Amino acid sequence: TALREAGYDETSLAVELARLEPTIAFAVEVEMPRLLAGWRPIVEKKGSLTLDTPEGDLTIMARADRVDIGPDGTEILDFKSGKPPSSTEVYAMFGIQLPVIALIAGNGGFDGLAASMPSDLRHIHVGGRSPKVEPAVHSKTSVPELVERAENTLRKLSALYHNPDRAYLPKPRVSLLKKVTYDDPVDRLSRRAEWANAEDSE
Repeated sequence: TALREAGYDETSLAVELARLEPTIAFAVEVEMPRLLAGWRPIVEKKGSLTLDTPEGDLTIMARADRVDIGPDGTEILDFKSGKPPSSTEVYAMFGIQLPVIALIAGNGGFDGLAASMPSDLRHIHVGGRSPKVEPAVHSKTSVPELVERAENTLRKLSALYHNPDRAYLPKPRVSLLKKVTYDDPVDRLSRRAEWANAEDSE
């Protein structure tokens, strides 16, 4: 029904439903036990938090795909159709989205929800042949530690980018760069593709 309302005709609807069949089965398998166990999902919840920094107020905003409230506390889920960041990448703050949402939640930044440190953060990989739940919290850390790391990272970035002599590097972590290409708008805008002699350079 939702796909039809979004403008899918019968042909494209059939193709899309076939692609989503594994995700539909996965959702039923995962969601029904949670609902029966008393979990209450809150969808697309907006939140914000203002941090007092030496540079002035820093307001961060987020929209959580899901905030689930249940018998084991609060869990924050983020749905990804592409490959989600690993728990190692989240710990290294290369995938900071869920820790930032947890920071907002832990400080009462979601209207209508009491301040509560989430008990877990997870990515839900959907849309492919093998949908699955991916943990965002590495075994060597915890949600409170990730939240603390996220807040420290935001405060450091605030200080760095309030320095007028600071260069705005398009991709500062060169060791993690993939192939330079004109298909990447950042590479095109910064002319990295041209300067790196990319195979598809113009």
